[in-house]
Amino acid sequence: MESEKTIKNLLKLGLTEYEARIYVILLKNCYMTMKDLSELSKVPYQRVYDVVKMLESKGLVKVIYRRPRKVKLIDPKIALPTYRDSIVNKDRFMY
Repeated sequence: MESEKTIKNLLKLGLTEYEARIYVILLKNCYMTMKDLSELSKVPYQRVYDVVKMLESKGLVKVIYRRPRKVKLIDPKIALPTYRDSIVNKDRFMY
């Protein structure tokens, strides 16, 4: 299935399993509540907030702080290359 392939590629980029599952759901829906993300991604609701916070720190999503709290996907054509470049640059500076 296409989403499984996408998850594998996201794992190679350094995302966790939960981050990749949530990101794939957002690729299909772009804007969702935390509850809906949990239900569709099968990530436990208690973990969704932490996982989304990590995705936001990586520049891949934006959290909308309203009631209910929602998550918006940042354009993958911009966010993924920027994230990839940050990993490459981080690795360069470690040596």
